Amino acid sequence: MELSRFFLPYKNVVLNEYVKNGSHPYYHYPLKNPIGDEERIRELESRKFPRKEVTRHIRQYMKRFSISKNVEKSLIKLERKDSVVVIGGQQAGLLTGPLYTIYKMMTIVLLAKEKEARLRIPVVPIFWVAGEDHDFLEINHVYVEEEHILKKKQYNDDSYHVKHIVSKRQLDHARLRKWYEELIQIFGETEYSKHLLSFYNRQLTKAETYTDFFVAISNELFQNYGLLFVDSSQLELRKIESPYFISMIEKGEEIGEALKNRQQKMLEQGWEKVIHTDENCFHLFYEMDGIRHLLYTTKEGNVYSANGKIFSKDELIELARSNPEYFSNNVVTRPLMQELLFPTIAFVAGPGEMQYWAELKEVFERLNLRIPPIVPRLTITLLERNLERELKELGLQVDRVLMEGTKEEKKKALEMLKDQNLLSYFEKGKKEVEWTYQQTIRRIIEFDKGLEGIVKKNEQLILQQFLFLEKKVEEIMERKHSVLLTKYDRIENHLFPFGRFQERCWNISYFFNKYGMDLIDRLMELPFEINGYHYIVKL
Repeated sequence: MELSRFFLPYKNVVLNEYVKNGSHPYYHYPLKNPIGDEERIRELESRKFPRKEVTRHIRQYMKRFSISKNVEKSLIKLERKDSVVVIGGQQAGLLTGPLYTIYKMMTIVLLAKEKEARLRIPVVPIFWVAGEDHDFLEINHVYVEEEHILKKKQYNDDSYHVKHIVSKRQLDHARLRKWYEELIQIFGETEYSKHLLSFYNRQLTKAETYTDFFVAISNELFQNYGLLFVDSSQLELRKIESPYFISMIEKGEEIGEALKNRQQKMLEQGWEKVIHTDENCFHLFYEMDGIRHLLYTTKEGNVYSANGKIFSKDELIELARSNPEYFSNNVVTRPLMQELLFPTIAFVAGPGEMQYWAELKEVFERLNLRIPPIVPRLTITLLERNLERELKELGLQVDRVLMEGTKEEKKKALEMLKDQNLLSYFEKGKKEVEWTYQQTIRRIIEFDKGLEGIVKKNEQLILQQFLFLEKKVEEIMERKHSVLLTKYDRIENHLFPFGRFQERCWNISYFFNKYGMDLIDRLMELPFEINGYHYIVKL
């Protein structure tokens, strides 16, 4: 494997400043200044965290997936009063979802290791699984390439259209097994296919829900690195969260007001709003019949509704005390909950998350908290050797492809392949037709003005035949040069699919099938620096 890197600008100017300069007033802590870590540690030392309760819960939760020696070491560290955590999270995508989820786990592990060595205190890597999420259509697919076209290989259960909490959606083992067997067939059989299939089958035996399957796979892949997993929907975790839900209910209006104030200031400074919520959103979900419903404030004040059910504030507080499992966080309060549960030395974020955390600065301050240091996750493109050869053959630079794709270059290639002599005949023929009809129209108008429209229509029909012939010639030309032209499509499909980075589309299973199950271990040995740069890994 070979590693290279370059800086690809973020679409957002503020993120560029934060990553390149290491600080920005929208965040409480600098990105690159070691003094920021020391200041953060002092802040964390002044606060209390439910370390024992959280450690006990994670150990109990992870038992069903197996606890390796390094995972146990992380659990022991987490309980220590001087430990801190590096944390990040994602939805529970099928077969771990897009590659960026794997890269986020890698970043968490690598950053925890780096900070532990530098700060000389225990640093625990933790991955937060958004098990309470209910958007199944966001996680139920993997992209595959068939006939040079990227297609969504979707998995649907009998209730895919119902917005049940992902951690409570029961798996149909036989149907899911058939789905990933078909997926591996589409990838094409290799020396690693049987091993990959066996791996997924083993993890499926540990799973009852989609979140289980996600954690089973991820835990197996990262067990040697001590990565801990937290499913945010677990009942025992909810019990630990109970007092924090009460705080959020008590300060619900303040949270909403702080968000609006912050967003307004940022809009005035030219920042586009990322968090979009309804006017009266209370920023907590209330669960009924396995479906989450957002809570809203009502005009009466201190009265709240969720899908037509009405509560007073006192009733919500009592429910949070007696039945915290009814509640879950939205995009605004989830970061608060993480901050209250874990002594966080760094939060690992993708570009979108980095934007919305900036909108939460005043929200944190209303609860006397500070936004933890936000660190950009690794962004990586895996470059296969055949694609590298084709890039050289076509004279394409990989960094340009990652920013612009190949469509314009393909267009230029098409122009160069066209038979210019033949095209000139078409142009000459069209001009002659137009000249002839201009003369004809003049004579016909003299004869009978009523025939002018018919002659013009006749002219258009003949010109359309020229266009039809041109199109046919172009189609034949593209077929003759299809081997060359499909290289542009293949490069774009793999490196800039749908105008996005590879990591936002492709799934790790494609690469496991082609390069083996030890791929992550080999990636973890590379000298990545967590600094906002984009890495190219030549496989």
